[in-house]
Amino acid sequence: REAERLLRPGGMLLADNAFAFGELFAQEPQDRETPFIREYNEWLSNNHAFQSIILPYGDGCWCAVRREH
Repeated sequence: REAERLLRPGGMLLADNAFAFGELFAQEPQDRETPFIREYNEWLSNNHAFQSIILPYGDGCWCAVRREH
């Protein structure tokens, strides 16, 4: 959430592991970080301050650009 405050318009945000180590849709994920990744994914996908997409390579990488005001 600090990225929204810190990035200037046109600034790029990259975040790795968007697919939560393959456990994104698991009902009982083994990795303790999965709930936080789900929360982050939800936040970024619904945040109109960024134009974003998940690049589907490896474990997924969010690529987001801060929109103009």
